[in-house]
Amino acid sequence: MGGKKWTSDDQREWLETKLMGFLEARSKGKVANFLRAVCEDWFTLWPERDLIVSCGDNNEDTQCLANAIKARKEQIHQWLLRNVRKETRSSALDFKKLMHIVDKGRSTVRKRKYQPVEVYQKYFGDKVSDTLKEAFDKGEVSTRGERMGLRRKVCTKAFEDEEEDIRALVAERLSS
Repeated sequence: MGGKKWTSDDQREWLETKLMGFLEARSKGKVANFLRAVCEDWFTLWPERDLIVSCGDNNEDTQCLANAIKARKEQIHQWLLRNVRKETRSSALDFKKLMHIVDKGRSTVRKRKYQPVEVYQKYFGDKVSDTLKEAFDKGEVSTRGERMGLRRKVCTKAFEDEEEDIRALVAERLSS
């Protein structure tokens, strides 16, 4: 069961035109900037001061207006959240538009490119494991960061000393 309607028909129609922009802003992680612009436009079209009956003296009026603006911004944000959910579930949202927005946004998984030493360690780590085990057993390194640094240093040295065919194999695995 829905709550009391807080928008006029014009306001609701105006907010509906912002749904695709909100969806796009969400996909890019730019919701705060989008909401700032939407609220600025909202208050230009429908100033909150016009709706507030005087609360008292000037300080109280200012605080009353600030509270009303803050509440309205939250209402707008919640309205967009609710209605974008409805819109994306319904067939009213054009699938091609949605895919275009998703493709432009954060939907694709980004992975960093591995370094040759990391690939070498993954496939040929057993060649350096004895050296690392000795260093770890001696207690030369104590923290996790030091262990990682030593592992990186030992693997880098081993990779640099490796034969050309192993280095070519690593380059091949890196490119695939």
